[in-house]
Amino acid sequence: KRAHCPVSFMTWAVENGNEQQKLAVAMNAEAPEGLLRKLVADGEEASHSRSLSNPVARCMKLAGAAAKGHLKLTEQAAVADLDPTFLGCVNASLAAMWPTAAWRRGLIGPGQWLALGLGDRLAVIGTCSLEDLVEGAGAAFVEALAQHANDGVRLLIAKSADTPPGVLEALAADPDEWVRCAVAENPSTPERTRLDLMASLAEDEEATVRRTVASCAFTSASLLDQLARDSEEHVLVAVASNLATSPVTLEKLARSKKQDVREWVARHPSASAAVLAVLAKDKPNEVREAVADNPSTPPSVLVDLARDRSRGVRESVAGNANTPSHLLVHLFETDGPYHMRYWLADNPAAPGSIRVASMESLAADEFWFTRRSAAESAACPPHLLDQLAKDAEPQVRLCVAGNPAASTALLERLARDRSKHVRTHAKSRLSGAAPLPVDMGLERALRWHSSLRRAAKRLAWNTGDPALAKQSAEELVAMHRQECADMLLNPAASIIARLLGADAANVLLIPAERASAAARSSDRAVRLLGLCHVNADRADLVKYHRSTDWAARLAVARNPATPSGVLATLTKDAHRFVALQAEATRCLAMEEACP
Repeated sequence: KRAHCPVSFMTWAVENGNEQQKLAVAMNAEAPEGLLRKLVADGEEASHSRSLSNPVARCMKLAGAAAKGHLKLTEQAAVADLDPTFLGCVNASLAAMWPTAAWRRGLIGPGQWLALGLGDRLAVIGTCSLEDLVEGAGAAFVEALAQHANDGVRLLIAKSADTPPGVLEALAADPDEWVRCAVAENPSTPERTRLDLMASLAEDEEATVRRTVASCAFTSASLLDQLARDSEEHVLVAVASNLATSPVTLEKLARSKKQDVREWVARHPSASAAVLAVLAKDKPNEVREAVADNPSTPPSVLVDLARDRSRGVRESVAGNANTPSHLLVHLFETDGPYHMRYWLADNPAAPGSIRVASMESLAADEFWFTRRSAAESAACPPHLLDQLAKDAEPQVRLCVAGNPAASTALLERLARDRSKHVRTHAKSRLSGAAPLPVDMGLERALRWHSSLRRAAKRLAWNTGDPALAKQSAEELVAMHRQECADMLLNPAASIIARLLGADAANVLLIPAERASAAARSSDRAVRLLGLCHVNADRADLVKYHRSTDWAARLAVARNPATPSGVLATLTKDAHRFVALQAEATRCLAMEEACP
């Protein structure tokens, strides 16, 4: 920060220093113009970074913003620019913070609600989720929502199968890669748009984006073959698990050194018999189990796997419908019904006597969740269902009531069961009546209105507001749809903004008794609000007037309670707005002091 700091050291700080050192150069009145311009350029580059939560990108962004207002880079600023500059900085900081703790502690409140990010506004009020808002707004606002500033909103629009093809084509050029991925996976996206989008996403520098393309059901076999040469293991796993992957590509992946890749190839229904025969001799048990479980595995390979040293592999053979019946009998006799019962009970290739014996073993187990597996099976014989309908555990009886093999007489008996859930389910099966379709719009509106009333009570809003009164179904759905649109597109016109009151219009208004605590907050936005409040401690004002954060110095310069000596120092600040604000505050104090 010192005026006589060597240029060589300032150059080192700009190129290799941490956040505080870069910011110190930005606030040095003698910093060379070339170094300041480098800080600005680095900050602008960081603003386009994929993740500003990255400490390096955050450091460059803050230092660039500080250098941009340096005396050597700016023209003479006007007094009229001071308020918009400070308010813009506070709003940007509020939009970037996670405010739940600060809201709960009373450091921020209604005045800051409109400045918070969309997700954060919902979090502090707790009325509904972002998905509820987008679904509630409906198709009437889909084009406006496709251009929303929030990535999450655009992502939900890109995912919706009801989004018109024209809107999806526009979202295909979205700056956020996850929005473009959602467009590529949307069944309503035009084929030509999808092909172009997939081709570009398959070459994205982010491995997670390439993995999304590799796992998409609409990705072509040729593009999957291209992705099979990727260097990232999770991309290769996605290719190996994609049902559209060709047998030729699977053969290449079967030679991978990665166990997970070979395991997913072994599970793939399109894997050739030759590939499965090779993988059946793979060293890890998990790969051999996957081969034994694959419905495409030929009987000749299953015969060899039935003699495998791993019980898990033999169990998978027992559950495979391609296994010859004599081999299933052999597994039942050698390994015993206790170990093979789960797999043999539901295997249609197993002889009837073995299936019944396996099911009887499940139904007689001491653990209720094992008996429940028998009660759920459509292959469970009538005499066992009758036995399980008398089980002491209600969950087992409930599964019997839902079993498609349950007879009418059995359902009539369960309709008189001591458990209400069992009786209701059995009666529903007996009536054969299809359940009434749920009106999702009304359901969402009811949930929203209920949470709105709870929030009003919890946050001491005006509980007599007409919006909180009981509404008819039609009025409630219409009010909810409009509120969703307002919350997304015009939050100042929302019901919540009205309930918060006039205080929601003043972003600088915080509780006076919490100003000192706010000035010491670790959250930048809260600290700025505290430092510009007249109730801030003089010690904090003195401390922060030397801060490397130009916005903190600007907040101190705005505060009429700042000591005159501190203001005099700030009039010589390297940041144009800080110096101008300190001079303006100083002149105002002198005018008020004059008779």
